[in-house]
Amino acid sequence: MKDRRRLVPRTDAVLAVLADARLVEAGGRLGRSVVKAAVAAAQERALPALAEVPG
Repeated sequence: MKDRRRLVPRTDAVLAVLADARLVEAGGRLGRSVVKAAVAAAQERALPALAEVPG
């Protein structure tokens, strides 16, 4: 069976796209650490949902 966690992008890969204007703006307002924490939290929420994906 394939490891479904691989369907969730790595935190560093997500943060690499911080060139996206929305994330740059959020990082400027809130700080990179807050944006990184939000990304990590979203990844954690996504993992349980992967158990429900047929595969």
